Amino acid sequence: NSIEVSSTLETKTVNSNASLADKSILVVEDNKLNQLLASSYLKKNGAIVDLADNGAIALEKVKQKNYDIILMDLQMPVMDGYTATKIIRQELKFQLPIVACSAHSSTVENDNCIKKGMNGYISKPYSESTLIGVLSSFYIEKSNTKNELIDSKITTNLDQDDFNKILGDIAIEHGKEFVEMMLE
Repeated sequence: NSIEVSSTLETKTVNSNASLADKSILVVEDNKLNQLLASSYLKKNGAIVDLADNGAIALEKVKQKNYDIILMDLQMPVMDGYTATKIIRQELKFQLPIVACSAHSSTVENDNCIKKGMNGYISKPYSESTLIGVLSSFYIEKSNTKNELIDSKITTNLDQDDFNKILGDIAIEHGKEFVEMMLE
């Protein structure tokens, strides 16, 4: 079984048995380039993606729709990721996986995110395989039964060459849209 995923440049076939196939993922990120990168990687792997520019918008979306996972930037205007996560956990009482996403990479930052109610941490910039690996690690297939939530505490770092490859991937995948964004 496969799912057709269309982009402006090409159509890709994604294995429907992939762990993110048909998962509803909310990407909470204020940077348009980072939104484009994450949504591109996720859609390419079969996920259904919604975007929120800050934590306040994320809260409204979470109240209206059931998400499987949230990818949450930590530093955003209006409402940061820590505050949004606190409200999701303490006021809304939702226990879906929230993976922190930040340009700061440290064990202290990772531990702080876990203490504040997040389930995992990924540092920016990240590769497609890292993002998909971290998010899909929350779900394992158990002999054709429903997906089971598992805990994940994965961090990663990329060097400049990896980052340049990511930018190149975005440029190839989204051509005109990427160039227009870089010129803003």
